[in-house]
Amino acid sequence: MKIGMLCIGVVVLAQIASGQQCPGDLNGDGKVTIDEIIKGVNSALNQCSATGERFADDRDGTITDSQTGLVWEKKVTLDGAPDFANLQDADNSYPWAGQCSMNAGKYCQPTSAAATACAAGAEGDITGCAACSAGDGVCNTAAVAFNGDPNSTVWTWVVALNAANFGNHNDWQLAKRSQLESIIDYSDGTPPAVNVAFQGASCGATCTDVTSALCGCTASYYYQSSTTFAGDPSSVWIVDFRSGSTGANGKGGSLNVRAVRDGR
Repeated sequence: MKIGMLCIGVVVLAQIASGQQCPGDLNGDGKVTIDEIIKGVNSALNQCSATGERFADDRDGTITDSQTGLVWEKKVTLDGAPDFANLQDADNSYPWAGQCSMNAGKYCQPTSAAATACAAGAEGDITGCAACSAGDGVCNTAAVAFNGDPNSTVWTWVVALNAANFGNHNDWQLAKRSQLESIIDYSDGTPPAVNVAFQGASCGATCTDVTSALCGCTASYYYQSSTTFAGDPSSVWIVDFRSGSTGANGKGGSLNVRAVRDGR
């Protein structure tokens, strides 16, 4: 990380030396947005990987980012058909929260374990992390799942991932917005916009071996983050891996997911 920060500083100094009034201003409008800062950081980190590949397949179902120290969960079997029995299936999607059966306006978690994981792992407002209160009925995930898992939320999925000790670790978290954006490859003009470590040459229906460096998949679609959308506690930040753009989605919507842990 120190090397990464040093490189970012070099990039900023170079911008100042070249006469750019606002370092990090990518579109030249005199303002620096959060997205521009993130893109600039990602670009600097990629430029500082001269000693080797930034992302390394660990051959155990995980991918390590040498610049941030983050360890990522791999996805497999991208064939357009969800398989909720396989926690790593790239087609699986989950709602961030369910809705209480007698109070449809209240988001909820279906189990106490999911509620605990949500309260601990959500970034920002934790609306939707609690179980239904007395009089609100039971937490109904099927009502909001649409094409997603009708029996789970992203947080029951995280609980299951840790219970399985995936990659020999039980401290997995739903990725934050900033973490998801850190793996975007903005120079990749072909979706998904990610490093080859997350989209191997063998990605597809026959890609089932998470230990194979050639077998890793990323859906060219929206991924849920754990970050609540600013100013709207009922929505979360999402990242579109077709283009690398970001947006917001209601906590009841089902989208793709990817887990991460701090490997430092």
